[in-house]
Amino acid sequence: MGATSHQAGAAGRALTADRPSSVRNVVLVGHSGAGKTTLVEALALTAGAVNRAGRVEDGGTVSDYDEIEHRRQRSVQLSLVPVEWDGIKINILDTPGYADFVGELRAGLRAADAALFVVSASDGVDGSTRMVWEECAAVGMPRAIVITHLEAARADFEETTRICAEAF
Repeated sequence: MGATSHQAGAAGRALTADRPSSVRNVVLVGHSGAGKTTLVEALALTAGAVNRAGRVEDGGTVSDYDEIEHRRQRSVQLSLVPVEWDGIKINILDTPGYADFVGELRAGLRAADAALFVVSASDGVDGSTRMVWEECAAVGMPRAIVITHLEAARADFEETTRICAEAF
């Protein structure tokens, strides 16, 4: 067991769920470089699924495990990172943001109960992300927005929030 009542499991241990109602599949959506994989690392660390957060630049993330992903420093395939929080197993689905791998994104969307839209404060919202938001809205999928890269020189939280409100 982890350090708090919310955390569960040690790094590398497979999580199980004894009832389907205690499983959630959450897909991360956003353009390439928005910070999806880094967010997965932070979520896995917070939930106690890993002992330390890996870095995309170092090739040490739990969701980018293929050699081509290490070389390119970007996701090229859908990956699943299970975590547990408050007795709920959450399967985090990390999708590639690059348009060449849209099939992987579609697979993640089909498996998901909800979507986290990852928006970079320094890059804003692209057209593909808007389109996926509309697709999720059309089928009634719950959605939330996570704003990343707030430490970047040109990042502006209020402006990014305004852009998201207009776009979504």
